[in-house]
Amino acid sequence: MAGTAATMSSVNGSDTTSSPSPSSSSSPSSAAAATTASSNKQPQQQWVHILRHGERRDFIEAHTPEADWHRYDPPLSPYGHFQAAEAGVWVGDAIANSQFTIDRVICSPFIRTVETAWNVVKAVRASGSQIGPISIEYGVAEWHPAVWIKPFLPQKTAVQIITEHEGGTDAASSLANGAIDHEYKTLFGESYFHDMINIGIGETLEAAAARAANVVDLLTTRFPNENLLIVTHAIHSIGLARAFLRDQSFPVRAGVCSITSVQRPLSSPINDGELVTPSSPISSSSLSTSSSTTSSSLPLKWNVIHNGLSRYLSKGEQHWWLIPGEEERLYGVRKVPYPLSKVPVYVTLTEEEKAAWLAKQATLETTTKSSIASSSSSTTSPTPATTTNA
Repeated sequence: MAGTAATMSSVNGSDTTSSPSPSSSSSPSSAAAATTASSNKQPQQQWVHILRHGERRDFIEAHTPEADWHRYDPPLSPYGHFQAAEAGVWVGDAIANSQFTIDRVICSPFIRTVETAWNVVKAVRASGSQIGPISIEYGVAEWHPAVWIKPFLPQKTAVQIITEHEGGTDAASSLANGAIDHEYKTLFGESYFHDMINIGIGETLEAAAARAANVVDLLTTRFPNENLLIVTHAIHSIGLARAFLRDQSFPVRAGVCSITSVQRPLSSPINDGELVTPSSPISSSSLSTSSSTTSSSLPLKWNVIHNGLSRYLSKGEQHWWLIPGEEERLYGVRKVPYPLSKVPVYVTLTEEEKAAWLAKQATLETTTKSSIASSSSSTTSPTPATTTNA
């Protein structure tokens, strides 16, 4: 294949936190007993980790009518399960080394995300660390484009998914029920997806970005001090990170089972030293869609700690996904033909390709400006009507 496979390390070329080392384990604790941080000290920062699900089964096996899984809700592949466990080992080690805690796992209801979350929770428990319960959130569910024809939401509950994964026994059901926070109220209801599809437009990329922004606003209002692990899909791995950063042009990496982590101080010195704490919601209408917005004008600034971290995965970064139309502009890559329609492959643009793309953009900009100027010059102001006194 021509070109070099595109890669990008974390922010500034490396992670700003050190890699955790394995620690001695203690007896595992249940999810119900792990809803708060293991440390008694008042936390100074809030962490949010955004984890894309592991490798999907349809990345390695085409869906057929005879398949025992739905084309819009595939389970993980065998390696996808292994990836999720690898991510869980990394999280467990970080918790054991007091780098952060995980008070709650916010999870999309789809099979691949629930399986990913459960594998992470099991691995963290096995390491002897504590982790909060899994909370099913429809706001971080899969993108619902118009090509889906009709809305599709998972037909199985998280408890059913975990129970089947663990063998389908009563003990497995009890284990699954203990892992889920049944009191959690989702921020987005199923009606959001049904209403959108029923009016015939599906969910546009802009609507998906707006959903991510609303989720960030609502989550940080509901959980102003809790550290969260959000298990979601590629489009929201990108959208949620950008919403936290208030930067819709940030080049988020979104390989399968990669983690993007953001962090903010729980009090932030702004406005000449005034301390602002996360006690009031930030309106989603204030979210910037321009990368030129200065962070100093925003309270409680979130910083990127990891961007698409994948060093804990035995095979490294795989199945990188980009929002259509952003390949050249934000990442400097192009999509190339690939065998399976759901596994994109990107290669770095050559210098000649970069120059050609920039020239194309310059031509489009010139054409647009000329069209606007022509339209303006052809528009004449209406002549005021004359009046006479009666």
